[in-house]
Amino acid sequence: MHLSSAMAGRVGVRAQMVTLTHALIELGKPIDGMELALQCMTHVALTDEEARAQVKYAQWQTRAQRALNRQDVINGRVQVGPFEGELDDESYLDRTFFGSPDTVI
Repeated sequence: MHLSSAMAGRVGVRAQMVTLTHALIELGKPIDGMELALQCMTHVALTDEEARAQVKYAQWQTRAQRALNRQDVINGRVQVGPFEGELDDESYLDRTFFGSPDTVI
């Protein structure tokens, strides 16, 4: 199975797993030995401070994805910019997996 957490963070991923597990149990499906792939925004740096300083790259990625979804491309360049409801730095850090190897693990 594959889950994509988008910007759900640890809390959201845990909630998805609980929902999935309960659904499988209700359907009479086994949960022992379940194989699961998880896709989420992750950035590992040498230190937590270094990762925090690089959160702007996650913001750019999110902005670029939204612009591509709108097909907002001029002369082959994605028109990247802030958008309504965009997360601030702390929210990005809370909803993604950014940090040192120990922090991300």
